[in-house]
Amino acid sequence: MTKLNFDITNLNIMDFLPQKTPFVFVDHVIELEPDQKRCVTQFLIKEDTLLMDQGHLSEGGLVEVVAQTCALYLGIFNKYILHKEIQVGFIGAIKKFIIFELPKQGNLLTTEVLITTEFGDMKIAYGTIKCAGRDVAHGEFKIAIRNE
Repeated sequence: MTKLNFDITNLNIMDFLPQKTPFVFVDHVIELEPDQKRCVTQFLIKEDTLLMDQGHLSEGGLVEVVAQTCALYLGIFNKYILHKEIQVGFIGAIKKFIIFELPKQGNLLTTEVLITTEFGDMKIAYGTIKCAGRDVAHGEFKIAIRNE
């Protein structure tokens, strides 16, 4: 079993995201299980959050929440498990991303990402966003990793 020897909740997420403030849709990592290829993050929708539409986080904002959770998992995994440089990934495709509701300002989102398939520089991740125990959105993301 692969274990991280530190408290992941204290990580500076900005060390792992290519995005910069204010285009950040994750506040912190709350769980990371390398053996299960699983990562859970939280994000509080604030007054100044980008991609808002009439007080609700837009569809594009929900996509960013999942994409940035994927980026955090892959970055932490590369740095602390594989001992490699952090690589940048790009969304290659989104499949069956179903949105049940648009969360609003003040909502705390919990996002879980599972890497379900890996083939070379391609990863397929399944992301689920919840708010107060309810499913907000879920779907499959194909991530292409850029090698330099």
